[in-house]
Amino acid sequence: MTTSLHRHTAEQAISTGRPVVVTDGREGHLVFAAALATPSLLAFTVRHTSGFVRVALTAADCMRLDLPPMHYRGDPAQRVTVDLRGPGTGISGADRARTIAALASPESTADDFTRPGHVVPVQTYAGEHPGVAETAVELARMSGLPPAAAYSTLISTDDPLRTAGGKELIRFAADHGLALVAVRPGTFPR
Repeated sequence: MTTSLHRHTAEQAISTGRPVVVTDGREGHLVFAAALATPSLLAFTVRHTSGFVRVALTAADCMRLDLPPMHYRGDPAQRVTVDLRGPGTGISGADRARTIAALASPESTADDFTRPGHVVPVQTYAGEHPGVAETAVELARMSGLPPAAAYSTLISTDDPLRTAGGKELIRFAADHGLALVAVRPGTFPR
């Protein structure tokens, strides 16, 4: 279960295509509903994050879309990268927004995507210790949207070689009018 400084505000933001900041207590992530991805939302995300955009999906959706694990010394939740078939290179904000929205669509099929691509699907796991991906999917679901959410790690403006955490997350959320959500109670920045 997630907690928020303004939980209703977070759900409302997600349901209208606005991002929120999600923290696991160590670092922060910009999160938005995959179904509502737009080029301008991708531009905002890339400007303030690492630019490594992932899309949290349920295990059922990963199976339906035939998204196998990468199996490369990393997190087995990460799936083979994809792009939506069509014109473009896949890397532009418009191309990635289309791919992210298509991953959230219940009408999409495995054949709609090329592999490898520029968007990283991540399978979520049900359990007692939710992470950022699970929290992101829960926020989309609670907002009445398909259970899929894009997320990327916020980068510190104080030290651009590090990720943002602590009070910097509170400042970033306030500066941009974003809700701040904690993965677990007690994990808000101090």
